[in-house]
Amino acid sequence: MRGLQIALGFLATLGGVGAFITGVDALGGRSPAPPSIVMVTNGSSDYWQRVSAGARAGARESGARLRLCTIEPDGDAEEQAAILDGLGTSPPDGVAVCPLGASATFDAVDRLAERTKVLTYREDAANSRRLFYLTSANFSAGRRAASEILDALPHGGRLLVLMPLTTSPADSYRLDGVREAVRLRNAPSLLAGEPARWAVIEVRGDAGDASVAKQVRDALGSLEDCGIVHLNGDPSAIIRLLAETGSRSSVRLIAFDGSPQTFAAIERGELYATLAEDPYELGRAAASWLARLSTSSVNGLPARGQGLSYVRPILYRQGDVPR
Repeated sequence: MRGLQIALGFLATLGGVGAFITGVDALGGRSPAPPSIVMVTNGSSDYWQRVSAGARAGARESGARLRLCTIEPDGDAEEQAAILDGLGTSPPDGVAVCPLGASATFDAVDRLAERTKVLTYREDAANSRRLFYLTSANFSAGRRAASEILDALPHGGRLLVLMPLTTSPADSYRLDGVREAVRLRNAPSLLAGEPARWAVIEVRGDAGDASVAKQVRDALGSLEDCGIVHLNGDPSAIIRLLAETGSRSSVRLIAFDGSPQTFAAIERGELYATLAEDPYELGRAAASWLARLSTSSVNGLPARGQGLSYVRPILYRQGDVPR
């Protein structure tokens, strides 16, 4: 028995050593070639250049060979679909794509997924045969935005949420996060039989529209106990409205936008903060996940359409916005 234990211990140790040998597999042969992955990006703007830089870093860290395919600045879903179909003629080990949101792209994702492993990032091809979707952690971002405002209203108040007329899935998740943060803050009061101390007021539409602006003014009421979450896109209209009402300095405003104009507004003190995804980290995570999926056996893969991971957005305040 003692000899068997020693033998098993030696084999376990040998197996552990084998796991750290590079370039040689367990049978003494050469290890597989690095996975070949392709990242499809949607333009040449600063945002997509940062996505590409992150993808290069992720591929380098994962030991993968990366090829970047970039759609022209005025490209559309048809061009993106043509790129995906072209990749299918001699498929790499994996492809990451940010779908442009049209049936042509979704159909091309399905065709490519029959030939190789496909990951979607930032935007999804819902109900497609892609393996994996990488997106921002929008629910937790909504909770974070609400918490920043609730912290400034310790005795209670109103949180106004300004959202588009047509909400995206990301908007819905952010709104759910805001509601959850307020629900948790109100829980102790409600359990004690007291009224809720914080309330959520939801307004749909552009603050530049007269009817929406009136709703916002009515909702602001007493400025001392109010904060605003601008759920999506350029917040310049609500910034102008706050300036017109003389409430810019008294209302804490948080946006979800990573544009240079929004960062400039933070530096000027017109906006308290913004939550934005880091394009570098998004590209890095996409390439890393794609390399991992490309080298996984069938048993190590998620079911088609079921793989999911998140990249946490960053909260930018005055003094720490990107340069």
